Amino acid sequence: MAKGFSRVYKRASACLQASWLLASFVFSVSAGEHLAHPNHILVQARPGAEVQFEKMRKRKAHRVLKQFKELGDIQVLEAESSTLERDIQEYRDSGLVEFAEPDYIVHASVVPNDPGFNRLWAMQNTGQYGGAAGDDIHATDAWQTRNNAQDIIVAVVDTGIRFTHEDLAANMWVNTREIPGNGIDDDGDGVIDDVYGFNGIDGSGNCADNNGHGTHVSGIIGAVGNNGKGVAGVCWKVKLMACKFLDSDGSGATSDAIDCINYARLHGAKVINASWAGPDYSSALQKAISTARSAGMIFVAAAGNELANNDVTPSYPANYALDNIITVAATTPADVLDPDYSNYGATTVDLAAPGTSIYSTWNTSDSAYMTLSGTSMATPHVTGAVALLRAAFPSDSYSSIISRLYAATDKLPALVGKCVTGGRLNIAKFFPAASLKINNVQVLADGNLRLSVGTLSQVTLESSTDLKNWSSAQPITSILMSGSLNLDVHPDEAHRFFRIRSS
Repeated sequence: MAKGFSRVYKRASACLQASWLLASFVFSVSAGEHLAHPNHILVQARPGAEVQFEKMRKRKAHRVLKQFKELGDIQVLEAESSTLERDIQEYRDSGLVEFAEPDYIVHASVVPNDPGFNRLWAMQNTGQYGGAAGDDIHATDAWQTRNNAQDIIVAVVDTGIRFTHEDLAANMWVNTREIPGNGIDDDGDGVIDDVYGFNGIDGSGNCADNNGHGTHVSGIIGAVGNNGKGVAGVCWKVKLMACKFLDSDGSGATSDAIDCINYARLHGAKVINASWAGPDYSSALQKAISTARSAGMIFVAAAGNELANNDVTPSYPANYALDNIITVAATTPADVLDPDYSNYGATTVDLAAPGTSIYSTWNTSDSAYMTLSGTSMATPHVTGAVALLRAAFPSDSYSSIISRLYAATDKLPALVGKCVTGGRLNIAKFFPAASLKINNVQVLADGNLRLSVGTLSQVTLESSTDLKNWSSAQPITSILMSGSLNLDVHPDEAHRFFRIRSS
């Protein structure tokens, strides 16, 4: 199945185009043309017909380039481009295979928006860009309770990540069983020097981003928060695993995406971000995502950027009938489905999240940032939210986490009939205690400070001298009384800043 960050149809033709794009990126091909690797066939033998299939493969002199044994021995075969279409049809007609299909290609090119557009309105919208205050995911409220998912591995299956970026380096997943730069497969996983992730294109550990899109997506999920640099991701702390299947032009093959998904599963990822979409159904890719489902992984997918109804015109991987896939549409600062690009679907798109004019990390330097739009940008907001939920509720099944996610939306008139939940993501609803409010601040006769908090939740008082580094404020006594928690702070702490967080 072809992959990309958004797809575009040529409206002049009733035929679909297999053009796969990043975010608001623009790309087109001639109508009806489905792009695929010119020499690759993805095929799986039918159970019981493996011997006959192998004889047929050898007779055709099709070399096996890759095998995914854990997916029922799906194979990537090398064939002559001049006979590729005929060979695929002959495999299908033989009755020896479950499926035979092209190795579809992704195409992506970047057309970035004005980098001076609003920064992080998705996290806290004050109405500065035509919307109303609160038309956002309510991150600042949620962060009072939880802002990190430091033990959760999120696989960004994309163009790679600039892992030295000032706002990402501290949140990169690190394969501690691998010794960097020694040219040896230390952990025996078949990949040399896979320190920060995997490159499905060449099978190496070189997962650096030479396009930009993967770095942008990663910043939305998990740019380091409260570090005085750049932006803050939905998760201030998280483990970002770089899984690269798209090259510098944003092109890649389905088999390489499958390699990345398998790598992520075998190395402990709990969430996959898939900011790509396209019209071609792939049995092989569906099986890879289904196998990830069996491992309890959640797969967050972009709905696509064609203003299309996914109920009528399927978009993959978003439209695979698997309950571990979350499909995401994109909203504007005005809290409506973006009328310029976002796909929708009353039964096939699950929820919406901010996707227009999103400012995030970029790959051109360790301090570069960029503004982009698309369902590619909406998707990582949801991925970050899923990571927070997995951190907060570690014993929940993937289906329970998804149920919590769907319950945590703001129902919007503009989204009625456009997605299953009819809502836009609101992560503050994950944590009821996130609405914690200080009712009053009182200076006592003995000089102590007393804060009354209108909640029955357990809370922790923290102090700081610089608003960056926080620690438990001591000495403190806390007493739960009549629905209020009174916290007495000793005068020795008077030179500090204080904050209250839910325990």
